[in-house]
Amino acid sequence: MGCTLATPPPGLVDNRELAQILSPEDIKVVQETWLYLQDDMSRMGLEIFKRFFAQNGDLKRLFYKKLHCSGVTLENVAHIPFDERKLMSHGLVVMEALGAAVECLHDSDQLSLLLI
Repeated sequence: MGCTLATPPPGLVDNRELAQILSPEDIKVVQETWLYLQDDMSRMGLEIFKRFFAQNGDLKRLFYKKLHCSGVTLENVAHIPFDERKLMSHGLVVMEALGAAVECLHDSDQLSLLLI
């Protein structure tokens, strides 16, 4: 992971600085806390998605391809469990992207590029 990215098209980067939102101390706390979370990002990503869908079952339809049961339709998707391996894999991708964002908290321009 890292903060090096290509330059986005003109007009896509917000000129507001992250320093207006997060202090250097805030950034330090987030980055230090992330060190504990990154030890098992697959499991952590899976747990985050499980909790998210437990509270927002209707949003499962956006992750339709991650469901493991044959015969699943968009009408009954909210009540169908996910294939945990697939969801864990997706959770890892999301956690790695968050990790890259955490690494870039000291640099508003690079964080903006990453998010774009």
